[in-house]
Amino acid sequence: PGYSPDLCIEVTKYCQNSVGIGEPITFNGTVKNCTPFASLEVTVVDDHGGTVLGPITLASEQSANFSGSYTPLTSPSTNIVTATGRYFDRTVTATASATCTVGSGCRVTGGGNDTAGLAVDGFGWDGTFAEGKSNIGRGLVNRYTFGGQAGANTALPPQPGGEWTHHQQSGPSGRFVFHGGTSSSDQFTEIDRIICSNPDGCRPSGNPPSPVKQIDFAGVGQFKNIDSDDLLLAGVIAQATHHWFEVHIEDLGEPGNEPRGVDKKNLICLGDGSGTDAFAEPPIFMPANCGCADFYRIRIYEAFDPATELPNTSVVIYEVSGYIDGGNLQIHQLTGFDR
Repeated sequence: PGYSPDLCIEVTKYCQNSVGIGEPITFNGTVKNCTPFASLEVTVVDDHGGTVLGPITLASEQSANFSGSYTPLTSPSTNIVTATGRYFDRTVTATASATCTVGSGCRVTGGGNDTAGLAVDGFGWDGTFAEGKSNIGRGLVNRYTFGGQAGANTALPPQPGGEWTHHQQSGPSGRFVFHGGTSSSDQFTEIDRIICSNPDGCRPSGNPPSPVKQIDFAGVGQFKNIDSDDLLLAGVIAQATHHWFEVHIEDLGEPGNEPRGVDKKNLICLGDGSGTDAFAEPPIFMPANCGCADFYRIRIYEAFDPATELPNTSVVIYEVSGYIDGGNLQIHQLTGFDR
């Protein structure tokens, strides 16, 4: 064509919170052709709900509404729409996102102990069922305990979203106590991100079952004390340096035991748990297997800057994971006095 306009398209998006686990999040929005003096063939695609509008023709400055819904796998849940406008062989795109929550959400309480590294026989975990061991990549064994709660407000600052303590007892990472949001840690430590995923709990995980099988939480923590020759931990100063940390929990079954209520031949308890990594870029969400033992993973990163409040997730200085040997991790419905 003789006229070659500067193509322009705008899109906005809003969503409405789901009323509960397994119920849909609905969304709506508007797309506008802002190209001067030219019509566009417009399509709007949602990354969860598929095509929600078009293709339709919009004249210059004309708008159209769209709407849709999807069943979220996480809470909170963010989805993105992409609007595409076509003018002969040229295209223009724009995106918009919206984040909504599942009404019931979740919280977690509990604690336990575990061993991460090689099995006692020296050959490692065979992966057939929950042995409470996973490889940390160093050929040696870390032993640790952990516990607390996340998702429920606690009585005093600085714990707006709970408190968690991880006690490294022995192994190549030495000995230390790491905590976030506890009353004995300073004002910068807190749990401030919580993501629930994998709807419907496992039995015997409460009655009724837990609202979800998996919870991830993250925030700022501090080493209360440390005695370690591990070079990755060389920059740690007890009760001084701040560190971003992430915890992943799967509430699946009894700790340290063979699975119950399922046929072992049909059960896969992978060394890394389900494989969910809610804080990865992009996030990864995978289903967990009921009947495996409860699963716990913690990652502690090199730094956190209290001045900018930005996490530094470029260097992992400590990470252990495994199906727990003892204890119990319980994901609950929210109580009303929660985040």
